[in-house]
Amino acid sequence: MSKKPIDRKAYQDFIDTVKHQGKVMFLEDDNVCLTGEFYQKGREELEATVVQKGLTLKQGMSGKVDVLIVADTPSASFAHGMFGRKLEFAFQLRDAGHHIRIYSEYEAVPVLRAMDDVAERPVKPAKPAKAPKPESEYTKLIATGIKEPNFCVTGTFDTGSRKVVAPMLVELLGMPFSSSVTKHTQILVVGNQGDMDSSKARKARTMGIEVLAESEVFE
Repeated sequence: MSKKPIDRKAYQDFIDTVKHQGKVMFLEDDNVCLTGEFYQKGREELEATVVQKGLTLKQGMSGKVDVLIVADTPSASFAHGMFGRKLEFAFQLRDAGHHIRIYSEYEAVPVLRAMDDVAERPVKPAKPAKAPKPESEYTKLIATGIKEPNFCVTGTFDTGSRKVVAPMLVELLGMPFSSSVTKHTQILVVGNQGDMDSSKARKARTMGIEVLAESEVFE
């Protein structure tokens, strides 16, 4: 390819046309790619700055790139109407609806310099842990694996829900409440709307457990 003079004004006009028109900004999770020969900072120094500011440096263009920084110094290929593979790919991403931001070196470098380094950024306070929900009296009463005389309930009670009935029975019967029938269960209380011949009641009788109706307990 023969050398042609580079029209720097034309190059700058081109960059002004294709670059992102909004405010220059970098987000914490931005993936940043560089293209061209950089004037304000050497390429390696600029790459180090990108990483130092907590951004992710990408060497190649892909759909994951959020920001493409274009050097202010045009490459020789620009004189022949070639923009470079990274810029060409960025144009394709834009056409496909990808919101990639193209910044010039002139506008991007000062913003990068002004950003806090990762180590200097204020640490976001941790969200306070949610206080555990207070344990209901019914939940406190429910126990499994009780190895002492206990009682169990089944069916629907006229006196109230099990959350209401269980604490009352603990006081009346003077023993802990078990959520299931075991060999340590001594009494099974069946709600008035329950079935005295249910499988749970039959199992209790088979095990020699006393089966009482709600009406017998709350006389």
